[in-house]
Amino acid sequence: MAIFFKGLSERAALACVVFNRYVQIRRDFWELTVNRLRSIADDQPQSWQSAFRLQELLVARQALRFDYLFGAKKFMRSTWKSLDRISDRLEKDWSKHEEVALIAFEPSYRDICNEIKSIQAKWDSNALDEVIRSLEEDFRYREARVTLLEEVRKLQSDLRR
Repeated sequence: MAIFFKGLSERAALACVVFNRYVQIRRDFWELTVNRLRSIADDQPQSWQSAFRLQELLVARQALRFDYLFGAKKFMRSTWKSLDRISDRLEKDWSKHEEVALIAFEPSYRDICNEIKSIQAKWDSNALDEVIRSLEEDFRYREARVTLLEEVRKLQSDLRR
C-alpha cells in the first residue's frame, strides 16, 4: 500500500517513514534468522519453521494495521512519540471495529490472521529450546540481533526528535 505524505504533518510523515523502516529491519532480521537456522539446525524438527513463520505473519499484520490506521488518519499525535506507543496502538488498543473494517478493506489480512491463529493453536514453546540454543551460539545471528537492537534504538531516537 503506497502512502503519500502530501498534507501530512512533518511528525506524521516522520512516524510513517520510521515505522516502515522498523517493519523492514524486522523482516530482514527474521529472514536472516531463518537462513541461519537452515544452515545450523536443518536436522531439527519443523517447529522452528512454524515459529518463524509466525513472526513473519505478526510483522505483516502489524504493517497492514499501521497502513490502515495511517490512511484513515486514526492515530493520535501522542502515538507518534515512540515505536512502543505505535505497537501498543496496533496490538493492545486494536478494536473489533477496526478488525472488521481492515478485513473488508484488505482481503489478505483475513488470511494472515487465520494463519496466525492456526500456528498459535498448535504452539509448543518448549519445542524451540534446542533451536534457540543453536541460534545463541551462532555468531552471525548474535551479530544480527545486536544490529537490530541498535537500529531500533536509532529509530526510537528519530521519533523523539
